[in-house]
Amino acid sequence: MSRYELLGVPDLLTADQLRQTIDSIAATQQESGSIPWPDGHTDPWDHVECAMALTLDGRLDEARRAYDWMRTSQLNNGAWAMSYDQLEVLDSSIDANQCAYVAVGVWQWWTLTRDFDLVAQLWPNIQRALDFVIDLQLPTGHLSWGRSPSGKPSEGALLTGCASIYQSLRCGLALAELMGDPKPEWELSAGALGHAVAAHPEGFLDKNEFSMDWYYPVLGGAVRGPAAEELINRRWNDFVVPGIGARCVSD
Repeated sequence: MSRYELLGVPDLLTADQLRQTIDSIAATQQESGSIPWPDGHTDPWDHVECAMALTLDGRLDEARRAYDWMRTSQLNNGAWAMSYDQLEVLDSSIDANQCAYVAVGVWQWWTLTRDFDLVAQLWPNIQRALDFVIDLQLPTGHLSWGRSPSGKPSEGALLTGCASIYQSLRCGLALAELMGDPKPEWELSAGALGHAVAAHPEGFLDKNEFSMDWYYPVLGGAVRGPAAEELINRRWNDFVVPGIGARCVSD
């Protein structure tokens, strides 16, 4: 049952439409707690996004089940596989951004619920996940986007993924402060990564046609203030269609 008031987003979604969306998310949750795509597979990043939507609507039992799934599906190395069928691994490749995002979800849980118990339960999982992720950092501050099933680091860094990981590290550091468990290595990693995202886009694989590479450095918090405004304005007309929305791909 919902216990929070949803306000909607003016000129975009009404509160009723937002609740319908969250109802559909809750309806797809599986016995294991996983929340799959329409084709049946679950990936950790979108699963956490769904858990955050459930939390936003006060569906805390369903959100807890979703985070329980994160605990039980985590691999021994601290990562999560690329995709699952409930608890069965479908694709054993690893995406660093998908692994880091649990910190964002749990920080949102804390800010909305002030329920410390779930934070404490998931803290060991978050530590292992972020330690796994920062091990992929390159000397330039960029992060290899993942590992192959054999454990080999992927070639190249992705701007969108790194911008999201920056946000995850900042949320992880906020949780570390809450837990009284300082993580200076995360702080150093976040600083180097944030600088790479903000100042060295040439170090990332060229995905210039995708709108996520345009806005995610701002959304993730690495680019702020006048620089963020300039970045958004620079390619606004490439992606935004007045009265409709934003394209995923410029061409």
